Amino acid sequence: MDLVFDKYINKLPHYLVDNERNSLFTILIKYDLEQYLVKLINVVGKNIFQHIPMMTIYTYNIQYMQNLSNGMELYWTCKKNLPAIADFLIDNKLSKFNYIDFEGNTCFIFACKYKMNIVAEKLMKVIEPLHINQTNNENICAYEYAKFNNMEKICALIEDINKKFTFIPKSSANINTNHNKDENKPIKVKIISNPININPFDNSNLKNSELIKITEWIKK
Repeated sequence: MDLVFDKYINKLPHYLVDNERNSLFTILIKYDLEQYLVKLINVVGKNIFQHIPMMTIYTYNIQYMQNLSNGMELYWTCKKNLPAIADFLIDNKLSKFNYIDFEGNTCFIFACKYKMNIVAEKLMKVIEPLHINQTNNENICAYEYAKFNNMEKICALIEDINKKFTFIPKSSANINTNHNKDENKPIKVKIISNPININPFDNSNLKNSELIKITEWIKK
């Protein structure tokens, strides 16, 4: 895989999506190949992000409409416990924030489950309020994961929101504490030799990119 990827990375059609409209960005995260995503970004640069839907006022990046993905990049990034990448996607308003999978899990649930404090706090500012109390098929919501992980600030924010809805989650679910501690351990992503001269997963946004310019134009 390393030899093939290195040989054809310059010819890789990074803008294509599969039959389910998963982007190459999503596929590499989904199948635990984030190291290739790093290589891809180092070669392709900011263009790799221009084919992910922009969720600014629920508006898509019209310029790349035909090659847009299904917006699952953030979901898989949170599910795979990659906080640095998730943080970047949220800051740039990329991908879907409110997606609920077949098991009832959301990006916010995963953020609290894997103790991604910054990601969870940022998600609370962009997701729909009703999704904050979403429970998965194990009848566990983000609040219960946050409470188990001693995420005091997140718990307080959730409680404040729930007061407005006159609903406070019940911490009645049994969370398995016997799981392998190394399971879902955060993966450190390091990008080198980036052609746009910045590390996109360490910077809050790409201020000089066409993507941000389009986002600012939509806001106005």
